[in-house]
Amino acid sequence: MEAAALLPGCGLCLLAGLSDGKVGWGDGLCTLILGLLAGAGPCIFAASAGLLLLSLLCVFLLALRKADRNSRMPFLPFLAAGYILYLLFD
Repeated sequence: MEAAALLPGCGLCLLAGLSDGKVGWGDGLCTLILGLLAGAGPCIFAASAGLLLLSLLCVFLLALRKADRNSRMPFLPFLAAGYILYLLFD
């Protein structure tokens, strides 16, 4: 079960290596650390909730034409928000 806690972080680190900088290494490393410290359930929940929140913001910004498909958005604040949601509802 400990290996499952590292899957979201390993996935983001793999994407960082394959995407030529479109996904940041810091996001993957912070997700790895969250998985090590909090465990699999909180890490997967925080990563999923963070991705959902980020995608909702991106759709909103695209609809307002404040961003385009090449805009950069940091993931770490949304990962933190996802973890806070986990702490609130656990």
